[in-house]
Amino acid sequence: VPVSYSGGVFAARPVADAFRAELIRLDARFDLRPPLYEPVVGAVLHAASLAGTPLDDTARAALRSPQGPPAP
Repeated sequence: VPVSYSGGVFAARPVADAFRAELIRLDARFDLRPPLYEPVVGAVLHAASLAGTPLDDTARAALRSPQGPPAP
């Protein structure tokens, strides 16, 4: 199961390690991945979806490109 995280608190090694350890304790069948977007981009994607106009794959790819927000 793909699992991700969001927020600066995960930059703290003890927090990230504890998160991973808890996932392992609950169920070892996961793939912990870094976020694809900055949190603000996630908010935009969610808002677009709620508005009934989700962004297409091209727009999402542009948000991950160097012209878009910095990579996490």
